[in-house]
Amino acid sequence: MKILITIMTSFISLLTTLGLLNLPQASAQAASVARGDAPGIPRQSLSSGFAVTPTALTVSLVANSSINIPLTVTRETSGTLGSCTGHYEITETELISRALFEAPLAITATQSVASVQLTLSTWNNEYGYVIGDGPVFHNGETGVTDFTAANEPDFDQVVAKFTDGVNEGIMAGWDYFDGGGGPAGGGFAYGDESWAFQTDSDLIGHKINLIRRDVKQLVLQSAQAHFEVIWSIWGRPFFSRWLQFSPKSGDLAVGESQLVSVTFSAANMAPGIYTTSLTLDPGQTCGTPIGIPVSMSIPEPCRPVRGVDLGPVTTGTIFPSSTVGFSANVSPTLATRPFSFTINHGAVLTSSDNPISFTWNFTNSGFNTTTISVWNCEMATTEAMTDSVLSFVAEPVITRTLFLFLPTVIK
Repeated sequence: MKILITIMTSFISLLTTLGLLNLPQASAQAASVARGDAPGIPRQSLSSGFAVTPTALTVSLVANSSINIPLTVTRETSGTLGSCTGHYEITETELISRALFEAPLAITATQSVASVQLTLSTWNNEYGYVIGDGPVFHNGETGVTDFTAANEPDFDQVVAKFTDGVNEGIMAGWDYFDGGGGPAGGGFAYGDESWAFQTDSDLIGHKINLIRRDVKQLVLQSAQAHFEVIWSIWGRPFFSRWLQFSPKSGDLAVGESQLVSVTFSAANMAPGIYTTSLTLDPGQTCGTPIGIPVSMSIPEPCRPVRGVDLGPVTTGTIFPSSTVGFSANVSPTLATRPFSFTINHGAVLTSSDNPISFTWNFTNSGFNTTTISVWNCEMATTEAMTDSVLSFVAEPVITRTLFLFLPTVIK
């Protein structure tokens, strides 16, 4: 039976706090580093033996510019998991793909299902390479396992098929065993099922660093099995070369520090926000990896104000102390907002409206000039555009009362 499940692809901010993991019956072939939902985020319960400053890198760059930020790596302790060589490695990792596989299944078996083996491979495993085979899970066992080239013999061969531009199909499979014998328990019934990641699952253009298996739930009862397993693939796109860092590894004695040069480049990058994560891995003997969230924002380029056309809105005769409305059309229409402006060289005001509307009170009669100066982008790359309009303010109307006295004639 093959059930199609659509993969969910996203880029996330990698901010999850992690917990320790005890793997069920983990063999040397699938020995793993236990982490949480995001590689590179340290567990609170165990020291890494290293410190990284700053703990996060966030920059904002204009188009086609670059900046270098130093990252300080310090060896603080000798480690908490035994012998520690002081060697560390830094990699860049982000979530590429994730899929949840959840199913209650009836199993045709000669006796109760005792264990299952959860794997990832190409469709029908036609190339003979599998990630996650070896250790088995029994009823109620859960946990997170990270597979990399360092701890999974078939890792390089499997990911090569996932990124070669040919859709061999990424498959999440599981094998079940009767009687508790596992793969080596000959004479017991054995079966397998598999699920496709998606219809077109090749991840061409990516460098895959890590594949994670997260067993959320596993219930084995008689000839029934219910499980929830999340498989996720981590790495980075080859074409996203906006971040470079060097050196990528080092060896430190306790108390020693080393500078890692991290370079951000907005060259040939579209405006937007780019995120990833650097992971400092001190090795299992020194502790847990340290994650450094990384973000680069490139704002939209400034579209400067090129002109302004000022005109009155109020009609009719204007008298002193009258409130007069004005409207200023800014060009081009798509000029970057907000606009900064002054009226008659007064205080600086701001507006995101086009046209800009304002009112003015005249105190003197006769001809009065109203001038607006408009600019944007904090005048970093633009200059103020100015326009004036002449208004006539009429003399106030003086009302006079005429008293006429006529003589009275009495006859």
